Amino acid sequence: MTRLRLLLPLPLLALGACSDVGSAVDDVASSAGTRAGCEVAGRAVDEGRGLVDGVGQEISDDAAGARRELAAAGAAIEAAAPTLTGEVRALVERAGTALSTLRDEAEAVAAGSAVDDRAVQAAQSEYDRVADQIRSLC
Repeated sequence: MTRLRLLLPLPLLALGACSDVGSAVDDVASSAGTRAGCEVAGRAVDEGRGLVDGVGQEISDDAAGARRELAAAGAAIEAAAPTLTGEVRALVERAGTALSTLRDEAEAVAAGSAVDDRAVQAAQSEYDRVADQIRSLC
């Protein structure tokens, strides 16, 4: 009977060890997913960064062309977002929102409105903040 009491906890210990292994596997998978997501997010945001930095002048010079370029950059961001999770996805979605703001501004200028420099600068700043946060996170 004493021997039976000593053997009863063994299955519980084995389950505990399996749980630790399962948790470790989940952590590794999550880390790999974050790294892959960071790579995708970093590329998508970096590709738009050059465009965003000079878009204020481009909107003034060629609003329709700027709108097309911003729409293409926004489409790339939108295509990347569903493949991402967590904080990386939220950051990429914020970058997409900043691009949408810039695209809307370019569209308004193409329709005859004056450039709203404050809106352009705010969207550029937001995009830059997001790009920096993605770099820092990844």
